[in-house]
Amino acid sequence: HGPRPWVLVDVRGPAPASPSAPDTALPGALRATPGRVADAVRHLPADTPLLTLCACPGDAGAASAARELVLAGHRTVRVLRGGVDAWRAAQEAVRPRAVATA
Repeated sequence: HGPRPWVLVDVRGPAPASPSAPDTALPGALRATPGRVADAVRHLPADTPLLTLCACPGDAGAASAARELVLAGHRTVRVLRGGVDAWRAAQEAVRPRAVATA
């Protein structure tokens, strides 16, 4: 068994309820409500690596979520510095691009 893959925990709050609202979901991420983050991941083993992210200044929401997860017994928890903007930038950096041929 290799190392467990990291699970992205998005703590920007609940997804928009309006069908006309833009889809802000991050593919593969668990969406969690601040203050109830441990509930959102309770189905995961405690040794699952968790990466929290938010869209607030200084990553405050993600840091708070990480503390909550550690207190709930999760052993490997990190905060994605730069939040959702950093995640999107990283996704753009690895997206394949067409190469022009001469």
